[in-house]
Amino acid sequence: MQRFYRYILLFAISSLCKTSIAQTPAYKHYDVSNGLPTNEVYEVKQDSKGFLWIGCEAGLVRYDGNRFKLLFNKKNRGPAISGLREDKDGRIWCINFSGQVFFTSGDSLQLFEPWEKNYNKGFADVTIDEGNRLVISNFQNRIYSYDLNHNNAEIIMVNDSFTKVFVYTAYDGSVLFTLLDSGLIKKIAVSGTATIPKLLENGNPSPNLTLNNFVFYNSFSKKGTLAFQRFNPGNKEPNLFYYKQNALYLHPVSSLLQKLNAYPSSCFDDDDGNLFVGTFNELLWFKKMTDGRWILFNSLLQGNAVSFISKDREGAIWIATLKNGIYKISNKDIWTIPQAVFNTRSTAVNHITTNGKETLFGAATSGEIFEYNLKTKQNTFIKTTETRDAQALEYNNVTNELYISKVATNVYSPATKAIVNWTGVSNNAKDFYFRKDGVSFNSGDGVTALFNSKNTAVKKSLPEEFEPVIYNYVHGALKIAENERMIIAEQRCKGIWYQEKEKLLWVGFVDGLAFFENKKPVKFNDPVSGLPIIAIGFDEDAAGVLYVTTVEQGVYTIKNKKITAHITVADGLLSDRIKRIRLSSEYLWIIDGGALQGRNIKTGKVKTINTTDGLLSSEVFDVEVLHDTVYVATAGGIQFFPQNIETRNSVSPVSMITAVLADEKNIAVNDKTQLPYNTKNITVCLQGIALKSDGSFIYRYRLLPTDTSWITISANENIVRFSALPPGNYTFQSMVINEDGVLSKNTAEFKFGIQKPWWQQWWFRILAMLILLLLAYIFFKNRLKINQQKFTEQLQKAKVQEELRKSQLSSLKAQMNPHFMFNALNSIQEFILLNDKKQANMYMGKFADMMRMILDMSNKDTITLDEELKSLDLYLQLEALRFEEQFSYSVEKEENINDGYINMPAMIIQPYVENAVKHGLLHKSGEKKLNIHFSLVNEHTLCCTVTDNGIGRKRSSEINEMRQKKYSSFATGATQKRLELLNYRKKELISVTYQDLSDFNVQPSGTIVTINIPI
Repeated sequence: MQRFYRYILLFAISSLCKTSIAQTPAYKHYDVSNGLPTNEVYEVKQDSKGFLWIGCEAGLVRYDGNRFKLLFNKKNRGPAISGLREDKDGRIWCINFSGQVFFTSGDSLQLFEPWEKNYNKGFADVTIDEGNRLVISNFQNRIYSYDLNHNNAEIIMVNDSFTKVFVYTAYDGSVLFTLLDSGLIKKIAVSGTATIPKLLENGNPSPNLTLNNFVFYNSFSKKGTLAFQRFNPGNKEPNLFYYKQNALYLHPVSSLLQKLNAYPSSCFDDDDGNLFVGTFNELLWFKKMTDGRWILFNSLLQGNAVSFISKDREGAIWIATLKNGIYKISNKDIWTIPQAVFNTRSTAVNHITTNGKETLFGAATSGEIFEYNLKTKQNTFIKTTETRDAQALEYNNVTNELYISKVATNVYSPATKAIVNWTGVSNNAKDFYFRKDGVSFNSGDGVTALFNSKNTAVKKSLPEEFEPVIYNYVHGALKIAENERMIIAEQRCKGIWYQEKEKLLWVGFVDGLAFFENKKPVKFNDPVSGLPIIAIGFDEDAAGVLYVTTVEQGVYTIKNKKITAHITVADGLLSDRIKRIRLSSEYLWIIDGGALQGRNIKTGKVKTINTTDGLLSSEVFDVEVLHDTVYVATAGGIQFFPQNIETRNSVSPVSMITAVLADEKNIAVNDKTQLPYNTKNITVCLQGIALKSDGSFIYRYRLLPTDTSWITISANENIVRFSALPPGNYTFQSMVINEDGVLSKNTAEFKFGIQKPWWQQWWFRILAMLILLLLAYIFFKNRLKINQQKFTEQLQKAKVQEELRKSQLSSLKAQMNPHFMFNALNSIQEFILLNDKKQANMYMGKFADMMRMILDMSNKDTITLDEELKSLDLYLQLEALRFEEQFSYSVEKEENINDGYINMPAMIIQPYVENAVKHGLLHKSGEKKLNIHFSLVNEHTLCCTVTDNGIGRKRSSEINEMRQKKYSSFATGATQKRLELLNYRKKELISVTYQDLSDFNVQPSGTIVTINIPI
């Protein structure tokens, strides 16, 4: 594979002095396994937007903190890319190993066509000067310039017989280039070129320095420019230079490089007193002391050829290598003790503790226990009786012994290197507390107090303080050394702590926190919720404040058996599930939510250290503080950093909208974007830039005016879709929140509209409205005319029918009245013929009253019930005179009937009474009875029953048929016709029903007529 000229001597690795430094900064490694398209990387550069651009063997790659994206061009004659530069329009320029120049446009890589005619074999190099001109060296005799502000106008800046190689824009804006084999470095001046002098540290000229293949590097904030001679076999010694005031000075670090025989392959000055020099075998880290001296602070990445070093705006150092991808140092203050130092089978360390001086003890998950001297960097394994991993590891500063709990408890003496197996004394211990008087409390299957049997004071005081469950019992008569134990509780527990000043033992039982008082455990619940506090760990500050770690309730602080604070996620914790805490003079260190958090005891401010800051793993097990240094045990090993470390990433991320698709087609993103009404799907592609987050940033978006609240999605869900939006104007907004909750300063915004369909456009609506109004006018005009005609006809017809009904009713009443009079006169005539003058005279008087009442009612449509009752009574009196003593009648009404207020049709009952008399009672022999009864069915219906004990309807019909002269009741027929007219178009009808009565011998015994009259 072809190699770029810059790395042509990669295989000529120099022999460097190896330094034994037992710690390294925490790295994040990027290679093909996590998305980088190749492990051969030449250059990295962050642009003004925040993207990290990577020139590598596969081409040009863009990284946003979450994804790597490879850009390509079909005209590319070779994929490998280097020489990354940015112009004032934010475009990235680069060059491939075939001398082609490219620039970025969105997500694509464009070939710079104007350069193609001038390219003439070999390599090329590019830079962009302060006038936004693209300057290209073709590794021959000319240097070209293209004005990017004015249509790429081309000029030849330098043209002579010398071969020009690298070209670069220095920190002060000077364009420098080097001449191959001449040993000269020149600057492009207004009139021609000027040679840059080569000076020693003291400013004296040094003509003996070999300078024929120089490369330049600006510092992070362009406060200076470094340079060095590319390695070649003719180099006598490695050197580093800095450019200042149009001269090159030998850098003080050169002497250190010469001692190490380390030839630079790249370099970088972070402007904070750190100088990084990459070699073909490692990265050298130099620091500038307060007295101005430079020292070799560390050597890193042994065995790696470092091709480029850079720093991003979030403070991370990026290190490109030629074989192993890219390394990132997120925080220069977080360091790792390599696993090779401990030589454990597992990288994970789940317990650490210190002796408070210079020794760190650790327990690997693979079972090894080790003792590491932080000063001498020496490591020693501690052999235990069991190979399983430890459950607890605590150092007893009273006896200067290390307590190791596996299933059994081993006690190790660092002074004698001896270890005692305490099997049977304290099994499955989860936590220890070492009291100053020599009592060692431990928790596990119960609570146990261990002490030396010779300590008579303790032996006497313990039973006074606690009620022993088992005293001086160790597997029967077994005693190990001269230690005894007293079991003071047999309930399972995890954490344990003893407050020396208060003489108070606290235990985290599985069912809740308790303290021992009057020899007995007293439950201590949360006074707010009333729930038990499930405690698993403790620590105490100098003021006697007890800090309690819980399973799911955060951290409690207790003073004098009262809760003084409850620290939860509402106070900045990542989780209420706490694994471990450790107090220092200034911070409470908390392991929660896959990270380590430090809470300032005075201010309550919380800082978070997680994998984005450099932790090797999100699985954090233990934490210790020693001499203002925090040590952390993780699944990736042991790391440490100063207590005052600052990890919060206050650099605002960047939010962008990279593309918008309507029905899978790209559309222009501008304020005038209008989409057709039938657009079914709108897709918005989001782009967040937060390099430090490593994909842990989040998006939040909303679509106004439909959604005013923000919707949150992860960095991997960068596509938002909307389906079938109704017509209207919309504004889509998106923001990014980094791993520390910092919001992007900018809000990415896309305004667009969904057009109304043509049938909803204003012109169509006006036209449709006019047409509808015209049609409605025509329709209603014709309809009105037709309805008017129908109304006139119906009105005339109704008048005729009403007059007809009135004439029929009047005619019927007129017919009924003569009929009744005819019957009455027949009765009077009968009395006269019988010469019964008295009866005839009485009958005539009543008949006159009856006629007067009938004549009065004949002119009325309705009468009151009272009037009806009077007319019926007069009629029946007349009939009773005819039948003499054989006829009796009664007219009744229920008490709840107010007969003066009930109206009914005139003479509606009389025809049925007449029928009962004429057809039912007339032919009956013996006693003749008639009953008329009025009742209310409901408040709207009056019921009248006419009951007779006559011969019945069947026998009456037979008698009428036997008569020679056929006879039918005129009153019955007239009444039926009258009912039909009265019921005409009425909702509630007058109804008449008949019921035939029979005696015990099933012989007809009368008739009941029921008349229901609506009132």
